[in-house]
Amino acid sequence: MTKRRLLRCSLILAVVAAFAVWLEPTRVVWGWLRGEAFYQGRPTAYWRNELAQWKCVGGFGGVLTWNWMYERENSTIENLLSRLVELPEKPWPTLLNGDSAGREVLLALGRDSHPRIRNMAEEGLERIESTERKSREQAEEAARQSSAAASWFTLVIPVPLPTAPTCNSLVATAMLGAE
Repeated sequence: MTKRRLLRCSLILAVVAAFAVWLEPTRVVWGWLRGEAFYQGRPTAYWRNELAQWKCVGGFGGVLTWNWMYERENSTIENLLSRLVELPEKPWPTLLNGDSAGREVLLALGRDSHPRIRNMAEEGLERIESTERKSREQAEEAARQSSAAASWFTLVIPVPLPTAPTCNSLVATAMLGAE
């Protein structure tokens, strides 16, 4: 009887653990089991679900200009919870901010079957490239400025030799010798 009870409890525990892994919102365990790329402690599956909730919308902004913006759609659970309590506004996904640490996740999302996810991953990769390009240009400019400053100081500020006579001593010697 105790073996049967132990087997039953073990089976129930295994089913509950599998269900918890399946329902886990951050998908960390699921991503770890599948060998997915991670960014900020979250696997590719989490970022895919997060990006799927953002849609691109357009609108007029200013004089004859059309602006593209992203707007987040709440999930079904968030809609139900928002009726009971006020939920905080979700921020823009940091994955798309141009951080090169998210490159592997964005590359994986670039192969997704959903076109919106692929487009957002491409935008994130373009932002990484833009950020890296700007930092390279800034580093090159700083190197140019430091080398120009070093050469300017070398040319503008001569170091007098201690044994060389100065102009004033040569003129004084010539005047004294002339008398």
